[in-house]
Amino acid sequence: MHRTARTAVLALAAMAALTGVAQADQKAWNFEDFATGTVNGQHGWLQSNNGLDINVVPAGAGKALQASNAVVGAGYGDEAFSGSLAESAGESTASNGDYAGGNRQPHLTADFSFASTQDTEQPGLAVQVGLDRGDGKPMVVVRVKDAPDGLAVELLQSRNDANPLPIASGLSRIGAHSVHLDVQFVEGFANDVVAVSVDNAAPVSGTTWETPYRSASSLVPAVDELVVAALDPAVTPPTAGAGLLFDDFALASDGGPAGAAGPTGPAGTNGTDGTSGTNGTNGTNGIDGTNGTNGANGLNGTAGATGAPGATGTTGPSGANGLSAVAVGYPVNIIGGRLDLAGRRARITLACPQPAGLCDGVLRLRTPTGAQLSERLFDMDGGRTLSVTVRLSTSAVRALRKPGNVRVVVLARSELGIAARSSRLLG
Repeated sequence: MHRTARTAVLALAAMAALTGVAQADQKAWNFEDFATGTVNGQHGWLQSNNGLDINVVPAGAGKALQASNAVVGAGYGDEAFSGSLAESAGESTASNGDYAGGNRQPHLTADFSFASTQDTEQPGLAVQVGLDRGDGKPMVVVRVKDAPDGLAVELLQSRNDANPLPIASGLSRIGAHSVHLDVQFVEGFANDVVAVSVDNAAPVSGTTWETPYRSASSLVPAVDELVVAALDPAVTPPTAGAGLLFDDFALASDGGPAGAAGPTGPAGTNGTDGTSGTNGTNGTNGIDGTNGTNGANGLNGTAGATGAPGATGTTGPSGANGLSAVAVGYPVNIIGGRLDLAGRRARITLACPQPAGLCDGVLRLRTPTGAQLSERLFDMDGGRTLSVTVRLSTSAVRALRKPGNVRVVVLARSELGIAARSSRLLG
């Protein structure tokens, strides 16, 4: 059960070309280059609770992500998260929570495949796949579960949705199934659109969790990652190591389809005809007898004046504009830095762009593979530089000793509150 990540990315790019969308960012993961065992720390994936039954396992001629609810987590925050897109998706007012960065996009698509590890029913089996920003604040969640008549997929439209929207049921436990999600984040209240399709069937439409967040007086989050979650307790939990196999994850954010052109306005009326010219004078008659010569032709009359142009037809209404990204932020420039493992510290030099007016945010140190090590808050005026010293724990020094370099990630807001993200690998 595998497909190359490059194939998945090419498929997303082809879909964008066919649907006329402005592509912003895309990522894809299969698990061929992952080591078996925990997914944590591999190719941008993170999982804080490694006691969950979520692991990379051999699958046929390749590898896949095995997951079940044999062990149930405490919440979305300790489940398995994919790497993040550089360009997050959501409404322009959505909160990034210091996690989702880049230029905000109004449209996002996600794909994955799944298969059962057993050809008979696994009662109580249920695993969720959602769109998150990396801290357990999902906006879209689908649940894959096992039922007496086969596998089923449903859309949860709130955290504890008692009546999820059915998407597909009675799916075979032999062979893999594909899921495609298309999410349009629409400015305003209770109007986001989520379309879910299984095995290329007609999509079923629902909505995001924007209304539950607003009803709880919470900020509506932006999204830029996938989350695989075991949160559904079962009376008889499935066997650990069994459950479902997931593969071929893909994620893309973009500006959405362009608006249709407005109709052509009606043609203007014809101008009035010009007046006729005057007749020329007649020639003189010839003398009797022999025929006289013909008189000369009279002069042509002067041309009539040109009629006034007809009035221009009214312009047809403009087509609806496609949704656009939010204003571009001012990312903090990571000028350079020095990693001092003996002194258990790193000194990083930052520069705030003059147009930002003010830069305040957090500087995080991560391993080259994405594992969080340490962080420190900062603020600085636009056009200034600042040297930030970050202390390293003993475990962080051990984690950095072998690679000998560190990933610096800076999340900052400008004076107008526009967020931006920058990253650099330092030795």
